[in-house]
Amino acid sequence: MSFSLELRNPYFYKKKIPIALLHFSAGFLLLITWNESNLQTLMPVLGSILFLIGFFELVYTFFAFKILHKSPKINGLVRIVASIAFLFYAGLLFKQKDTSFAIFMLIIGVLFIFIYYIEKKWARPFVIELNESGVLFPGTFKTPLVPWKGFNNVVLKDNILTLDLVSNKVMQLEMKSVEDNEKVNKINTFCSEKTAQER
Repeated sequence: MSFSLELRNPYFYKKKIPIALLHFSAGFLLLITWNESNLQTLMPVLGSILFLIGFFELVYTFFAFKILHKSPKINGLVRIVASIAFLFYAGLLFKQKDTSFAIFMLIIGVLFIFIYYIEKKWARPFVIELNESGVLFPGTFKTPLVPWKGFNNVVLKDNILTLDLVSNKVMQLEMKSVEDNEKVNKINTFCSEKTAQER
C-alpha cells in the first residue's frame, strides 16, 4: 500500500529580497554593459533589443516574486533570455579585446543558466509518497527515502502533513489540495501502524 500526496513546494523562495535583487542586478548590469559596449552604434536593432531586455529586467523586479509562484515557466523564460544576453555580451567583449569584462559576463551568463535549472527543479510538483518502506520525498538534486524508523509520528490534519522525526526535527508541509476525510483517515491509520511497528 502507498499514498501520494501533492504538497505546496517548500523549495520556493520565502523572501522577496533575493529574487528582486537578482533581477535588479541583472537589469542594471545589462544596461551598464549596453552603454559601455557602444552596441547601439555598432548594431542599432540588436542594441535596441538588448536595451529593452535590460530595462525589462529592472521592471520585472517588482513582479518577480508573484510570477515565480504563479507562472514559473514565465520566470524561467526571463532567466534564459537574460542568460543569452549575458553570453552575447561576453562574445562581443571578447571580440573587442576586453577580456576581463568578457570573462565576468560569461560567468554571469553561465550562473543564470544554473539558476534557471534550480528554479525549474523547484517548479516541479512536490509529491511525497508514503509507502511500505518509509517516506519518499523529492529533493533539489536527489530523491531520498526516510525509513519509518526515522519517524516518531506522521499525521495529516487540517490540510497539514506533520512529520515528527526521531532527530527531534518536525516538518510541517501544506497540502496543495484538500483530501477527503476517508483518505485522510486511511493515511493516518497507515502511518500510525508503520511507525508503531518500528518502536
